[in-house]
Amino acid sequence: MPQLTFSPESATPATGGEPPPFYPPGSQGVHNIVWRDAMKASLLLAIPAGLMCLAPGGSLLSLFWMAGAAVWAVSLYSKRTHVAWISSGVGARIGLITGLIGSWLAICIHAVGLWMVRFQFHEGGQIDSLWNSQIQNWLQLEQRLLLQSGESSADVTSYIHMLSGFISTPEARAGSIVGGYALIAAFLVLMAMAGGALGARFLTQPRRPRSIS
Repeated sequence: MPQLTFSPESATPATGGEPPPFYPPGSQGVHNIVWRDAMKASLLLAIPAGLMCLAPGGSLLSLFWMAGAAVWAVSLYSKRTHVAWISSGVGARIGLITGLIGSWLAICIHAVGLWMVRFQFHEGGQIDSLWNSQIQNWLQLEQRLLLQSGESSADVTSYIHMLSGFISTPEARAGSIVGGYALIAAFLVLMAMAGGALGARFLTQPRRPRSIS
């Protein structure tokens, strides 16, 4: 087995400052990640975070819940692997896993609930009424802005009529819902990555060599 040689002269700089950080051989902190432990830590925190995103009125708080879950996952990963330190890149990757699992869990549960409300509980009429009300408000705002910009009334009316016909199609409705889900998932994943990077930056510290008398 190769032996590790430690030289006090090389550890203490000539200027008299503090010795540089010491990273043990085989440390996973700089570039590598133990994916098995990372997946376990992320899965343990992503599931409750995804469920909390479904809470009523928690659309904005879900971003902070997902970031907090990523920070906690980084801390749990650090304790399980006993690494010297965790770089921000490793923390961001753990946050990425946490965000993907948590966001898609929340989206899948919400989508199944929406399907059950429409087809199992026969509340499709209420959903369509809400959708049409929102679309009409948006079309009226678009029409008012176009008229204020100087467009002719005939052109604006023709454009609004064409736009209303397109938005009312089932394809447009499905596309808007899928696009909304994708946008929400992207925000949650980005917040989780940021939380993982910050957790690695502030919750893990590089080890320093012990003083040798």
